[in-house]
Order: sequence, then structure tokens, then C-alpha cells
Amino acid sequence: MSGAGLGARPWRGGAEPSESSPEPPSPSSSRPPRSDTSPSPSEETTPPLHSSAPGRGRAGTGGGAAARPTPPEAGLASDRNLALFEEELATRPRVPALLRRIAPYSALSPDSDDGRAPARRLLGTLRGVAAPSLQTLLGLVLVLRLPWVVGTGGVLQAAAIALLLGACAVLTAVSLSAIATNGLDPGGCPLGLLSGALGPEAGGAVGLCAFLSAAFAAAAAALGAAEILLVYLAPQAAILPGRGRGGRLNNGRGYGAGLLGLLGLGAAAPPAARAAPLGPAGLLLALLGLQAGALRAALPGGPPHGLCLPAQPGGRLQPCPRGGNGTRGGRPAFPGPSARLLAQNLWPRPPEPGLWEGPGEAEDDDSSFGVLLGLSLPTASGVLWGCSRSGELRDVARSVPAGSLGAALATALGYLSAALLLGASVEGQLLRDKFGGSLRGTPVAGAASWPSPWVPLAGALLSAVGAGLQALLGGSRLLRGLARTRALPLPQALGRGRLWPLAATTAVAELGVLLGSLDLLAPVLSVFCLSSYLGLNLACALQGLLPTPGWSPRCRLYHWGVSLAGAGLCLGLMLVTCWYCALLAIGIGATAYKYLEYRGAQSEWGEGLRGLSLSAARFALLRLEDGRPPAPSWRPQLLVLQKLDEELRATQPQLLALAAQLQAGKGLTVVGSVLPGELPRDQPRARAAEQALRAGLAGAGARGFVQVLVAPGRGPGLAALVQGCGLGALRPNAVLMGWCPPHP
Repeated sequence: MSGAGLGARPWRGGAEPSESSPEPPSPSSSRPPRSDTSPSPSEETTPPLHSSAPGRGRAGTGGGAAARPTPPEAGLASDRNLALFEEELATRPRVPALLRRIAPYSALSPDSDDGRAPARRLLGTLRGVAAPSLQTLLGLVLVLRLPWVVGTGGVLQAAAIALLLGACAVLTAVSLSAIATNGLDPGGCPLGLLSGALGPEAGGAVGLCAFLSAAFAAAAAALGAAEILLVYLAPQAAILPGRGRGGRLNNGRGYGAGLLGLLGLGAAAPPAARAAPLGPAGLLLALLGLQAGALRAALPGGPPHGLCLPAQPGGRLQPCPRGGNGTRGGRPAFPGPSARLLAQNLWPRPPEPGLWEGPGEAEDDDSSFGVLLGLSLPTASGVLWGCSRSGELRDVARSVPAGSLGAALATALGYLSAALLLGASVEGQLLRDKFGGSLRGTPVAGAASWPSPWVPLAGALLSAVGAGLQALLGGSRLLRGLARTRALPLPQALGRGRLWPLAATTAVAELGVLLGSLDLLAPVLSVFCLSSYLGLNLACALQGLLPTPGWSPRCRLYHWGVSLAGAGLCLGLMLVTCWYCALLAIGIGATAYKYLEYRGAQSEWGEGLRGLSLSAARFALLRLEDGRPPAPSWRPQLLVLQKLDEELRATQPQLLALAAQLQAGKGLTVVGSVLPGELPRDQPRARAAEQALRAGLAGAGARGFVQVLVAPGRGPGLAALVQGCGLGALRPNAVLMGWCPPHP
């Protein structure tokens, strides 16, 4: 016990709490201890402060403060009473410093390695939320696949895809905004933010799907960069064995693995955290180049493009002769924006024969809506990255909604504008040339750009590098958070430092690189991204639909119907894109959820499978605690009173058969009895009586509960049994008992 003088002793030696203490002392939780013993001379004291308040409180190790007069023997003058409240910074500087260190503490924070203090909150909406959310594969897809999507699927399907991915991203951003404005700010990790608002089960399942999505996004970035290198920059570098499509896949695997390793080294370097503008810069570069090319072709007197189409549809694309406007009977491949060309490219058309020679030889020409959707959905995979740096944001509740919603709208508008521009300014036959074989190693989007076809290629490379770095860093943070919760069976080394989680994320991404092609990996990436969005939206919908305590988001756009619509949209897009991949992703998420629920029940109830039932029963009883059924829906819930003889057998077993007929196996049936006696002497007899009543209940064909009380007398025991039987809303409302026969 500490002394009662005015001097405030600092924390000394082992008495000082550590930063990892799960429950820091509260400044107003308890009254400080008092003792008549004075502090030792070796302890440091602070000079007393004069105060005119009638009382003065002191915060000790318990942190409390109360108005308590100091005894005269403490040496306190009459005008130095204890104050009810006083700023402690001057008198007790170490305690506020300790509390400030504990306040942002979170066990899930990925940036607090080895007990280091978290980063300062200096980021705003643009740099902390919008830039990571725009760090997607949109620039890469816009250059490599969007012309083919517009040419084969038509402008209408491309516009529908833009609207669908925009609606999916916006609805998911609304759910994420609801989580960010719910009042919990764990600091630094999207998994901590999700688990704190949705619970550890839903947060862990969403986090696992988001981790797989991040790993496959890094693999897609590496494969896209490898395709740019092997198809457009250095085709002679394709030296790995194989012919046709097999050779292209082998070269994609080899060069993709090497480029993924370089991305991993870049993510491990300290400057990787400052690479946020790469993705948005690449997207902006590709869009500006495409718009400048369309504007240059639309201006009167502009120089004609040097590429023409043959007279017969389906023929080989040939470059126009130098200095001419085209061959005899040919049409310019880039006539400039026009309503006629937009109407011509409005509907889907299959690729013409002869367009697959070159890098895409023997490629599957499937151009269904699901394939086009799977190639486009990776552009909307950055919604969850809006909260990846929540620990460094100045205002999480303000920055996450504005940044994530703005990035989602910008992604959809960028995709839609590029699709409309390509459909209105490029001939459809050229758009369907997937790898630019007729352009002699130049992508269609590059040939339509100005001032150089290398401008969109540079933008695509920047987008790939930025998306790859963001995916590796974000995936490693999610994996580190999952390892630190110790809910999933992951090695403990993944929860420490930055290198082990990053190496594991890179290793998982290598599995995606083994597919060898961006076309094969894009549906898998889309499905896992949509599965994380599905879990997030569904959890937010259930949180709002059910009366969940602690769920009160301040986002004005949030409603449980919005999240439910987002979940339904994500599920539909998953099934349309790749139904068997969707079943696999849903199975992984559901398995993770049930496993985390099992571990939570095991830690809460001591048993796993039985704990799941106990947790479900507790949740149901708590929901029904305040609600009473209306009078028209009243049904008898029976308490059957049985008297036992000396051999602990029921004296009126026909009551059990009557209860079985009345309930018909439904409703609540409780068989109760009172044994005269005393505890704990008669406790074994009570257990034996319960077993006998259960056997009689089963023999009568009824299902229910048994309760036996040991009481000094039958009257008080019956009163206690009738009043205390049941739990919460699960209580009997009718008593079934036998009528005593008349005495002779």
C-alpha cells in the first residue's frame, strides 16, 4: 500500500505495467488505496500543489480519483485540500505517457513489430485511402485486354461490365465505410478493422479470402508485365521450350516468376511504402494517351493513320503503304471518333479468321460474357486497400468513406470512358486483334494513342508494378494479422516482422504464376476478390438486420439493404464468371468461418463442437430476452410435476404420456420433482432421480428437460421449482400435475 501524502510516486521497477497489458488502468475506475504509512525516503516525490477546491483526488496504481480529505498527520495544511480533478501532466508525467502508449495498442496491428511505437497519423484521404484503392490492374487491363473486350463483346457489354463492377465496388465501399464509422479504430490493419466491427469469425474469413485475392493480384501483375515484355518489348526473349500456346505459357511462367521475385524484393525494400502513386500514375498516363490520340484524329486536317483494313471482312490486317491513305478498297483502321463507328461496334462479334496467328496462336476463342467479365473484374480489386493504412490516417471515419467511394467511382468511370472511346474511334476488326499481330508488335490501345504507342505501354507497366507492390504489401499485412490472432493454424513466425509474411505471400502468388497466362488467372483472381466482398457485405447486412450490440455506423449511405444488395451482386458475378471457382472460394471462406467459430467456442466454453451449440443457444436466448409472444400465438409450454417414491420412480408415469401427446414432440417440456433432504448429502440421489425421469420421458416418446431440486420441504421446493424453472424466454407457461386421490 502506498502512502497518503501529496507526493506522486512514479512507476518503479517491476511495478510498472508493460505496454502489452491487455487492460490498462482507467483514470476513473477505482478509488486509490490509502495507508497511514509514509513513503520511504528513497522514493521520489513531487512538491504539493495549492488548490482552493474543497477536495483533491489522487490517481494511484489503480488510476482512480475521489474526493477524500487528507488526515492531519500527512502534513497537509488546511488550505491544501484534495481536488476532485487535476491535470496530471505536471505532477505525474509518466502515467499519462504510459496511457498514451497503451491507447493505440492493438494486437492485430502489423506495424508494431517488436513493440515499437506505431506510425504517426499524418495521412489524409488522397494519399492514405484513394491512392491505395486505385492501385489496381486497371491500367494493365485497359492496354492489354480492353480493346479485345470491346471488339468481341461490343460496346453494350463493355458498358454493362463497367456498370456492374462499379456497382459492386460502390456497394462494397459503402459497407467498408460503415465499418470505418462504427467507432473502432484498431490502428494499422484491415483485419483488425474488420474483426473489431464484424467479429473475429467474419473478419478472419474475409481476411483469408482477401489475402488470397492479394496474392493472385500480385501474380496477375507479374504475368501482365511478362506479357508486355515477351509480346511487345522483346519478343526474341521467348527462349523457353514449347510451341504455340504451350511455349507462350512456359515463357509466361518463367518470366512471371522472375518478375514476381523482383516485385517481392521491391516490397521488402523501405521505399516500397512510398510507391503509392505508381498505379494511379500509370492509369492516368494510359487514359491521357488514348484520349489524346482520339482528339488528334478528330481534329480537322489531322494526319491520317498509317493502317488500313482490307476490302473483304475477315481478311488479314495490313499496314497502309507509306505516304498513302490506304490500299484500294481499304478503310482506315483509326478513322477517329464517330457515331457511325460506335453504332457499328455496339453489338458483339466473333473474331475473324487469321487474327490469332502470332503470340495468340491456337488460343481458345471463347468470348462469352463470363469470360469478358472475369478479365475486367480485377480492375475493381482495390476496395479493401482503402483501409490498409488506417493506423496512419488522421481521421479514419472521414477518410475511408470519401476515399473508397471516390476510388470506386473513378475506377468505373475510367473503364467506361476508355471502352466508349475505343468503340467510337477504332474499327472493330482491329479491336478483335488481341495481341496486335497485325500491328507488328504494337498493342491496339498503343496504336490509337498519341504521341507514341509507348505511352500506354509505360502506363501499363507502371500500373503492374504499383498493383504488384500494393498486393504484396497488403497481403503480407493480412497474413501477419491472421498469424497474430492465432486463430488459424499458421506458424508463429508469420506474425513477427515483415520479411516472413512477405515471403509467404510471394510463395502463394507463385502458385498463380504457374497458370502462365493472364487470361487463365483473371477469373480466379476475380472470384476470390468477389468472395471477400461477399463476406464483407453479408456480414454488414446481418449486423444491421439483427439487433447486434455495438453496431452503430455513422455512414449516411449505409443501410442493411445496401449491403445485402452488394452481397447478392457479388454472388451473382462470381457464379457468372466461373461457377466452380466460386464454389471453391465460398467453401474456403465458409470453412475458415466455421473453424474460427469452433476455436472461439472452444476458448469460451472449453469444448469445440459442444461449444458451437452453446454459443448458438446463448445468442438465440439473448435475442429473445426482451420479446414476449403475442396472445394469439400462445402455446402451452409444460412443466410436468412428478412425485417420486422411495425407489426414485415416478408415481404417475401416465402424465409423461399425456405430455407427449399434448406436445407431439414440439414445444418445451420440463419434468420437475422435489426431493426432501439436504445438500450436499442428497446430491447423488438427485442425480439418480434425474436419470430415472429421463428414462421415463424417453419411454413415453417425449423429448424435454429434467430438473430435480433438493429442498427441506416439498412446499418451498415446489415454489422454487415453478418460479425458477427455465432460462430467459425459454420458460414453461403451464403446469401439468396429477390430482391427488381422496383419502379413505
